Amino acid sequence: MDFVTEKNRDLRHVPKLTGNPTQRAQRADADAAQLARDIRHYDPAQLWGRLNRWAEESPTRLLAAAMHLAAMADPRVPAWCDQLGGTIGLHLDYDPARHRPTDPDAAPARKKGPNDDAVLKLARQGLHDAAIARKLGIRRQAVNLIRGAYGLPCRSQEARANRDAHVAELAAAGNGTHAIVAATGLSLSTVERALRRIADAADEDTRAAEAEPAA
Repeated sequence: MDFVTEKNRDLRHVPKLTGNPTQRAQRADADAAQLARDIRHYDPAQLWGRLNRWAEESPTRLLAAAMHLAAMADPRVPAWCDQLGGTIGLHLDYDPARHRPTDPDAAPARKKGPNDDAVLKLARQGLHDAAIARKLGIRRQAVNLIRGAYGLPCRSQEARANRDAHVAELAAAGNGTHAIVAATGLSLSTVERALRRIADAADEDTRAAEAEPAA
């Protein structure tokens, strides 16, 4: 499809917008930033649900967030999501056993490095990125990129998301910080960090709701 044809097709579907442009922009910035943060810590299913809710409640909110999120990304770094396990890992029907590459030791679009085999072995044993990095004496970011290139899930992020969800459930039930520490066996600092992340997410939701443009 040539550029002119594609442009005309897209322009035929430009939506009608309501409300204040400044408010819409501020909300889209907040939504995009929250999505970029939450995708690293939350269950992808939750974000699929959030985006689908936006599509049902306010389609233009979803469109604006996508525009702002695209503007935040660096097109020169197409593999930015390798740290999340690759884009396939963000899909609801992703099954590691079914979608693993035919040759699990052949990382697509990446030259095999000297630490790949060791990282893969430890990752498949269930070690988190930080533990692998300490054991091999390499940077955690390097472990993160290697694991992501081979499509292995980030257990650190999975564990933190599950931990935060448990802490949020206990806090919602009226438990204080020390009660949550006793119930979960986590350290006080870990619980406090989880509560801060939960509070930050709630604040973002409140600000986004307050910035909802008038229909």
